[in-house]
Amino acid sequence: RPEGISSSVPASSFTCLRYVPSTTRTTTVVRPDLQPVDGGDGRVCRGSGPDDNRPSYYSLLSAASLDQCVDVCARTAGCVGLEYGTGGRCEVWTRPEGIQSSKAMPGFTCLRVVTTQATTTLATSTTSPSTTDKSPEWQYYPELNCFQGAGAEGISGKDPFARDMTASACRAECLKEPSCDGVVMPSEGPEERMCWLRKNVELSRCHQGTPFDFWARPGTATTTSSLLPTTTMNPS
Repeated sequence: RPEGISSSVPASSFTCLRYVPSTTRTTTVVRPDLQPVDGGDGRVCRGSGPDDNRPSYYSLLSAASLDQCVDVCARTAGCVGLEYGTGGRCEVWTRPEGIQSSKAMPGFTCLRVVTTQATTTLATSTTSPSTTDKSPEWQYYPELNCFQGAGAEGISGKDPFARDMTASACRAECLKEPSCDGVVMPSEGPEERMCWLRKNVELSRCHQGTPFDFWARPGTATTTSSLLPTTTMNPS
């Protein structure tokens, strides 16, 4: 009952207890490394260009300070950067392609999450993606993000889906789409997360060291020129 236990009546041999949540719970949050975009100060964040500012790219909220806005980014799955400015306006960006541009705007600051490109791990795996139509397994690439201009193309209406879903549901949607080569989802977050379907995937051009993961669909011939860290997994 959402309102909790508000009352009771006498009854022999019975006991009624009310749950009292702890007020001393401590949560450790690792703050991301941030980099000013085009100098940071006096800039607002943008997507592919100065005029690309779709509401779907970010979550808008109010924050008392820039530090508080950074803390929200740290707690948000798939956060790629943030914008903070006049009146406590805090935009937490989750655009898969990241913050690629900015625009001059006094009183605002644009910061991008810095990810380390894992170039030293390209040859650490001897397992390459399956290319046989009979394979029942997905190939999982942690911290790999494939998107328009970086090794893949989005599928209209499913880039991302309008609703969040589990990883298994996201992969199931890919299997329904003949052109789908794989899916992208945030690496961390609740069980249900944003889901992007991808086609025409070239793994060697995708971005590594990102807060997103890529699953290659069973039986797809995803193009790659070098080996990438991968894990073979059965659908669940």
